[in-house]
Order: sequence, then C-alpha cells, then structure tokens
Amino acid sequence: MMAIGIAASQHMGLCEQFGTMAKPRHPGAAARAGIASALLAVNGFTASERAIEALRGFAQIVSTQCDWSQITNELGERFEIAFNTHKPFAYGIVDQPSIDSCVQLRNENGLKADDIEGKEVRVYPLVL
Repeated sequence: MMAIGIAASQHMGLCEQFGTMAKPRHPGAAARAGIASALLAVNGFTASERAIEALRGFAQIVSTQCDWSQITNELGERFEIAFNTHKPFAYGIVDQPSIDSCVQLRNENGLKADDIEGKEVRVYPLVL
C-alpha cells in the first residue's frame, strides 16, 4: 500500500505531449516511478495509505466519478493483463487505421500505385 501512495505522488503523462519527444518517455517514467516507489516503500519510506481514495487523493483529482468496487471486485481472481493483446498497428491507433483501410482497398481491388490518383481521408485534427 505504501508503494501505491508513493507512486501516486509521481508525475503522470499528458496527452498534450503527443507528437513530441516527451510522449514516448511517459511509459519509461511510469515504470521508473513504480520501481522507485516499491524500493522506497520496502526500505521504510512513508506516504499516505489513502493516496488514491482520500478527498485530495489521486482518484479525486483525475475523475469526477469514482466506483471503488472496480478496484476490489474480483481482486486476486481477475487480472486485467489477461485482457491485453498485441498492438494492432505498428505505431499507434490514431492514424494507422486510415492507412490500413487504404491498403485493404488496394488489395481488394488489385490496384497498383499508378492506378490511384488520390485519396481523401478525413481525420480528427490531432491526427495530422
């Protein structure tokens, strides 16, 4: 519990960083924070044991809706990692589906690059 409290005090990633060198640093920083928090806790470093659920805790800061049963339901029986799968696209899920759909259209219609004059794809502005 102490490691969670320590980790809750670490910085989190921001979507504002998409497209910058800072964005791919987020997972590494999160892993580093988790390891450091566990090492600090095992060596007696203290933090609030209610850092997640307290009135000024992590959950209250990042959400207006808290369903605490989601944390404890099936604890020790259901493991979210079992629901993970491979990454569906090489570098993300925002713009890759547009590229994939073009590849499918090419394959289904037997097209070559010279057969295609152009393709208009409408996407969310941040995709660009």
